[in-house]
Amino acid sequence: MRKLGRILRKSTRIASRIIGGEAVIVLPAEGYVFALNTTATSIWKAIDGRKTIEDIISAVVQKYDVREKKAREDVRRFLKDLQRKKIVFLK
Repeated sequence: MRKLGRILRKSTRIASRIIGGEAVIVLPAEGYVFALNTTATSIWKAIDGRKTIEDIISAVVQKYDVREKKAREDVRRFLKDLQRKKIVFLK
């Protein structure tokens, strides 16, 4: 649970834009492009170098009709995927 109090930061190796309300993330060196859905875009926008993982989970629970347990699992899984791809890092 300690990790939920940690803050994430976006990699400087990526480029991202919000297009039509959805985030597009580009990893130029790897040649990858990711398009995020609306929920993932909300999470992406929340990764601002100030909010903790817990803050992000709470925002998802408030914004969407989802139970806290489900939001916690889904957000953590998504953030771990971003970390694995080196798109975000724990601060």
